[in-house]
Amino acid sequence: KPLRETLLEFEAEENINCVDFEALKVLKNVLEPVDLAVKNLSKEDATLLSADVIIKFMLQKLSDIDHEISRTLHDNIKRHIDDLASRLFCVVDDYNDDDEEKQSETLSNDAEERTIEFVLFKNTGKRTDHLLKLNDALLSIKPTSTDMEHVFSVNASFCTKIRSRLSDKSLNALVFLNFFISRRKYFTCEIYSKIKNNVSV
Repeated sequence: KPLRETLLEFEAEENINCVDFEALKVLKNVLEPVDLAVKNLSKEDATLLSADVIIKFMLQKLSDIDHEISRTLHDNIKRHIDDLASRLFCVVDDYNDDDEEKQSETLSNDAEERTIEFVLFKNTGKRTDHLLKLNDALLSIKPTSTDMEHVFSVNASFCTKIRSRLSDKSLNALVFLNFFISRRKYFTCEIYSKIKNNVSV
C-alpha cells in the first residue's frame, strides 16, 4: 500500500502494474527479522549472551519463512558466522611437529576440565573461577561498535571547525553531560537526587 501511494503521488501510476507486489511482500517478510535483530544488537544493554539469542532467533525466523530468498540469506549469514567463529576461536599451534602428542593431550585435558566445570554448574548452579571470568566477559563485551560510533558522532557535533580548540577534558565533560541529559528520564528520582547531591558537593 505505501508503495502504491508513493507511485500515485509521483504520478507514476502507470508503473503500478509492472510492480511485483508479491515479491516485495516476500522481501519485506524476509528482512523484518533481520531488521529486528540489527536493532536489538545495537541496543546499549546488548551483550554477547543476548547477541547469541538474537542471532538464533533471526536464523530461526528466516528458516520458518521457507522461501528461496530467506534460505539464501539464512545460509549466507550462517556461513559468515561460522567463518568468523573459526577465525576467532581457532587453535593456535604453539608446539613443534614433534610435540603433536603433547598438544593433543593438553587440548584434551583442557576440554575435559571445562566440561566438568559446566556439568558442576548445571547441577549445583555455582560457577567456578573460570566460568565466572567467562560470564563476566560475555556480559561486558559488546556485540557491535554502535556505542563507540555514537560517541564519535557526539564528539563531532561538539568539536567543529569553529570550536576546534576544545580540550580533551572539555569534550569529555560535554559528552558525559549529553549522555546523562538524554537518559535522564531513565533515572529514578532517588538516583537522580543522589547524583545531584554528589555534583553539588
